[in-house]
Amino acid sequence: MTLPRRRVASAIVIAGALVLPACSTSGGWSAPKVVRIDSKEPVAALMPSWLTWLSDSPEGQPQALLLRDGDFVFGSDAPFRYLASDGPSVKIEAEKSLARIGQKTVTLSLDSPDTRTWLSRATEPQLKDLRTVAVPKDIDADLLESLRRLASTNPSVDLMFESEDGVLRTLPIFKPRAIFLPDEIKAATLASLANQPQLETVLVKCDEPGGLDVLAKLPKLRHLVLGDWNPAKAGPLPAGLNSLRGLVLAGADELKDLSGLKNLPDTLEELSVLHAPHLTDITPLSRFAHLNTLVLNGDEGIGDLSGLSSMESLRWVGVPPKTTQEQFASFVGAHPNLAILDLVGNPGISSLAPLSSLKSLEGLILQGPYENMSAVHGLKTLKFLGVSAKTWDASPDQIAALKTALPDALVVRVSPFCLGSGWILLLLPALGVTTWLARRRASRQLAA
Repeated sequence: MTLPRRRVASAIVIAGALVLPACSTSGGWSAPKVVRIDSKEPVAALMPSWLTWLSDSPEGQPQALLLRDGDFVFGSDAPFRYLASDGPSVKIEAEKSLARIGQKTVTLSLDSPDTRTWLSRATEPQLKDLRTVAVPKDIDADLLESLRRLASTNPSVDLMFESEDGVLRTLPIFKPRAIFLPDEIKAATLASLANQPQLETVLVKCDEPGGLDVLAKLPKLRHLVLGDWNPAKAGPLPAGLNSLRGLVLAGADELKDLSGLKNLPDTLEELSVLHAPHLTDITPLSRFAHLNTLVLNGDEGIGDLSGLSSMESLRWVGVPPKTTQEQFASFVGAHPNLAILDLVGNPGISSLAPLSSLKSLEGLILQGPYENMSAVHGLKTLKFLGVSAKTWDASPDQIAALKTALPDALVVRVSPFCLGSGWILLLLPALGVTTWLARRRASRQLAA
C-alpha cells in the first residue's frame, strides 16, 4: 500500500479495522492461534511486539504468525486486520493502495485516483467488507461525498488520518471502533474525540500537557498506543481509563520510569514498552496483577526480571536484550506457565536448557546463536516455532531435526525486523515497509 511518506500515522496500522490484539473481553489469557499466511512477500504481526520479527520462509515453505481476533498483519504492499472468521489459513492479494482477503477488499487507501474511483462505484456489500480506510490530506467534494456514502453503510469502519483537517472534516460522519491519528496532533483536535464514545482503540502522539485527558471521556477505550510518549512533558496518563486493557508505548526514548502509569487501573492485561533505553526499573509493574502480556523488546536498560517474580499471570513475554543467561533461567523458573516466549535480540542468552521446565509453551521465537537446539526437541506442547534466518539457512539438518522432533508444531523461518526507535515504530508508513522489503529482496538476489 503506497501512502504519503509524511503520513506516518495513517500509514501504519494496517489496513484493517484496527482493534489491537484482542485482550479477553471477560478478563484472563486469550491464547493466539497459529495462522498460515499465503503471501508472495514476508509477513509480520503488528502486535504485541510491534514488528520485532517477520515470517519470511523461502518459497515452498509455509509462512505463519501467532494471531488473535483483531490482530494486524503486514503483508506485501498492503496490511490487513486478521479476523477469527478468516480461519486458520489466509491468502493475501495486494495491489497498490488496497488489499484483499479472498474476494473481499478489506483495506483501502484513498491516496490515488484508482482507489477513489473504486470507492465511488463500490456496491453496498463491498462497502460493508471494508475494514480500514486511510483518509488522505486532500479531500475534495467528490471524495467527501463518497466517504459520506461509506459512512451511511459502514459507519464503524476504522480510519487512519493523514492530517488534522481530515480528522475534523471526516471523523464526525463516522463512528469508528478505532482511529489512527496524524503525527503530532494538537490537543484542541484531540478534544473532538469526546464526541466518539464508542472508540475502542486510539493510536496517537501528543506531547501537549493535558492533551491526552480526553481519553478519560472514552468509556469503551480498551487499547491505547502512544508514540514517543514523554510523561515529563505531556504529564501522566489520565485517571478514569477504567476499560483500558492494552497499552503500547512505542519508541519510548524519553521514558525514564513508570510513574506516568500511576493512574492506570490495575486490570491492565497487556503492556508493550518498546525501545526505552533509559528505563531500568520495572518493579512498579508488579501492581498489575492481571498482566498476561509484557513485551520489553529493545529496552536496553533492563536485564534483571526478578521484580516480576510475583506476576503469576504472565503468559506472553518479550525478553529485553540485556538479560543474561542466569537472569533468563531465573525468570523462566519463576514463570512455569509461560505460553509465548519472544527471544529476538537477546545476545546474552546462549543456552535454551531452561525452557525444558515450561510445560505449556505453545509459541517460541528464536534468534540465536545458541549452544545447541536439542533442548527445543522436548517441547512437545509447541505449536509454533520461529527460527532465525541465519540458523535456518546455515543448518538445514538442524531444521529438519526440529521438524521431526516437533510434528505438531509449525516451524517457520523468521528474521528480526529492527527499525530503531522513535515514532516510526508506532506509525510505520506502509511505503517504508514496502521499500524495506524491496531492499531485502534485492540484497538476496545480489547475494545469490
